[in-house]
Amino acid sequence: MIRRIIQFVSKEVRGLHEAAYLLGFFAILSSLLALVRDRVLAGQFGAGEMLDVYYTAFRIPDIMFFTIAMMVSVFVLVPHIAKHRDKEESHKLIGSVLLAFGIVMSVVAIVLWPLMPSILEWSFPSIMSGVYRDELIAMSRIMLLQPILLGASNILASITQIHGRYILYATAPLLYNIGIILGVIVFYPAFGLIGLVYGVLLGALAHMSLQIPFVWSLGFLRFNAFKLQIKETLQIIKISLPRTVGMSASHIAFFFLYSIASGISSGAIAILQLASNLQAAPLNIIGSSYSVAAFPTLSKLFAEDKKEEFVANVTVALRHIIFWSLPIVALFIILRAQIVRTVLGTGAFDWADTRLTAAVFALFMLALVLQGISLLLVRAYYAAGYTIRPFVINVLSAVFMVIAANFLTAAMSSNDVLRAFFEIILRVEDLAGSSVLMLPLAFVLASVLNAGLLLIFFSRDFGKLDSNIHTTTVHAFVASVALGVATYYSLELYAPMLPTHTALGIFTQGLFAGIVGILAWVVVLRVLRNAEFAEVLNTLHNRFIKKNVISDVELTQ
Repeated sequence: MIRRIIQFVSKEVRGLHEAAYLLGFFAILSSLLALVRDRVLAGQFGAGEMLDVYYTAFRIPDIMFFTIAMMVSVFVLVPHIAKHRDKEESHKLIGSVLLAFGIVMSVVAIVLWPLMPSILEWSFPSIMSGVYRDELIAMSRIMLLQPILLGASNILASITQIHGRYILYATAPLLYNIGIILGVIVFYPAFGLIGLVYGVLLGALAHMSLQIPFVWSLGFLRFNAFKLQIKETLQIIKISLPRTVGMSASHIAFFFLYSIASGISSGAIAILQLASNLQAAPLNIIGSSYSVAAFPTLSKLFAEDKKEEFVANVTVALRHIIFWSLPIVALFIILRAQIVRTVLGTGAFDWADTRLTAAVFALFMLALVLQGISLLLVRAYYAAGYTIRPFVINVLSAVFMVIAANFLTAAMSSNDVLRAFFEIILRVEDLAGSSVLMLPLAFVLASVLNAGLLLIFFSRDFGKLDSNIHTTTVHAFVASVALGVATYYSLELYAPMLPTHTALGIFTQGLFAGIVGILAWVVVLRVLRNAEFAEVLNTLHNRFIKKNVISDVELTQ
C-alpha cells in the first residue's frame, strides 16, 4: 500500500493542460484543507484579538521567507538545472545552494531573535500594548524556523518540477495545512497560543520531508555534494535578486496593510487574512496551476530559442486563466455571504464577522483575473531569464498599494459620503471597523496597475499575444454576466424557501443558486461556440475516457 502511494506521488506528468489540471485538482484539495484550517481557527477564536496575534506572528517570518528564501526558489533554479546536462554538476549546484541557504537563513534568524520585540513594537503597537504581548513575541521568534524549512523545501521542489513530478510537488501543501490543523486541535489545548506555531512548524517540516525521498533517489543530497560553489551561487543570487525583490515587494506592502489594519479595530487583521485566504483558493486553483505548469515548458522553449512557441504557450495559458477566472469572480461575489458563512461561520465567528469578512472578500475577488495574469506573465519573464522588468513593475505596484491604502483609509474615516457609499453597497452600514474595506480596494487598484503594465511590456519584449485572447475575454465576460444574473435571481428565489439559521440551509441556498448560474454559463458558452470550452471538453475526454496523453504540440494549435 505504502509502495503504491509512493509510486503515485512520484509519477511523471507531461503536457501543459494535463499538468495544469492535475495541479488544479491538488490545489482544490489544498484549498479545501485550507478552508477547514480557517474554519477551525475562526470557530475557535472568532475575528478578534487572539486571531490577530496568531496572524501577526507570521508577518516577520514571511518577510524573511520572501526576501531571502525566494532568492533560490523554483523559478530561479529550474532554468539553471535545465541548462546542466551533467548530473554531477546539477548535484553540486543543489548542494551548494542548500548549504549557502542554510548558512544565510540561520544568521538572519539569529540576528532577528533579539530584535523581535522592537520590530513588533514599531509595526503593531496596538497589539503589543495588549494582553498578548509576550505570546506574540514568543510565537514570532519560534516562527523564524518556518521560512528555513519551507525555503529548503522549495529548493528541493525545483528538482521534482524539472522531472515532471507535479503530484509530489502538489501534495506538499496538503501536509502543511494538516500540520496547522493539528496545531489548533491538538497543540493549542496542550500549550496555549504557542501550540499554534508548533502546528505550523510540523506542517513546514512535513512539506520539506515529502520531497526528500525522490530527490535522494536521483543522487542529490549526498554528503560530498555539499560544497560551496561561490561563483555559481553568486551568479544565481545576482540573477534572482531583482526577481526576489520584485516578488517580495507585494508581501512587504501587505505587511504595511496589516500594520494599518491593526490600528483600525480588534479583529481587522483576522478579517483581512481570512478574506485573503478565501480569495487565494480560486487563485491557486486557476492562476497558480497554469503558471506553475507552464514554467518548465517555457524555460525550455526560450532556452532553445523557440520564441514563437514560447509566446504561443503563454497565450494558451493566459486564455484559460481568463476563461476560468471571470465566472469564478461573478459567482463568488454574488454568493459571498453564503461562502463565508458556510466556510467560517461556526463557534466564535458571529454574523457581524461574517458580513464584514464577506465584504472584504468581495473586493479581493475583483483582483482574481488580474492576479492570474500577473502570475503567468511574471513567470514567463523569469523563464526567459528577464528579471528587471517584472522587478520594476512589482515594486512600483507595491509602493502604489501602500500609498493608496493610507490615502483610502484616511478618506474613509473622514468622509461620511465615501463611507456611506461603500457600507451600503457592501451591506455593512451598521458595523464598526468598515475602514478595513479600503485595504482590499487598494490591493485591487495595485493589481490593475501591475497586470496592465505587464501586458503592455510583454508584447513589446516578446511579441504580440494572439488576438484570440480578446475573443476569449469577450466570451468569458458575457457568459460570466449571465452566470451572475442567473445566480442572483435564483438566490432571491430560493432564499425565502430555505432556513438561514443553519449552515446547511445557507449552503443549500448558495448551491442551488450556483448550479443555476453555472448552467446559464454553459449555455451561453455553447451558443457562442467558445474555443476554450471545447478545448476543456476535449482534454477531459482524452484524459479520462480515451486515456491519451495530450502533447504540447496539440496544446499550441
